[in-house]
Amino acid sequence: MTWLWHLLRFFPGGNLTATVAGNSTIVAESTVDLSFQTNGTVRRVLVEEGDIVSAGQVLAKLDDRTLQADLVSAQAKLTSA
Repeated sequence: MTWLWHLLRFFPGGNLTATVAGNSTIVAESTVDLSFQTNGTVRRVLVEEGDIVSAGQVLAKLDDRTLQADLVSAQAKLTSA
């Protein structure tokens, strides 16, 4: 965008409209294959891009409402058995 800065030097205080268009491809710097013990919908992400994380740190929490309901149901069946 240095060309725009140079252009604006020649039109101080004036109105200047510039349109910039282009095509590009975004490529990840690195990728990691992850595997999980269970499937689910992410309820909360606990880290942000660029955060430093450590081994064992919880990065996200899943929506566990279905699992909690299944647990209550199984405990009720166990109690009534």
